Amino acid sequence: MSTDVYTDEVVQDLVDAYTAVADEDVSTRNAVVQSIARSLDVTVNSVRGKLVSLGVYIAKAKDAKGAKAPLKADLAAALADKTGIDAKDFIKMTRDSLVTLTDLMSE
Repeated sequence: MSTDVYTDEVVQDLVDAYTAVADEDVSTRNAVVQSIARSLDVTVNSVRGKLVSLGVYIAKAKDAKGAKAPLKADLAAALADKTGIDAKDFIKMTRDSLVTLTDLMSE
């Protein structure tokens, strides 16, 4: 790839095409980036990188999963407090099992 792919005119067209769909969903924006990459005969990452450097790229939103999952050690300690059983015995369980057991004990 040569560095003169992104001439001033190409950059302006790139920005215009991308900002025209900036309010659309992620798949629409991705389709535009892929289309631009094909037309310029460059990679999608090249186009995305150019859009990032120009400050117009909109990254995909992170999944909002809420707070981080609790650590196994924290779950085991909580269960040990509730049951009087040594936390070392709970550590042997999977995290999913610890979460399930903690939820059941909270009901």
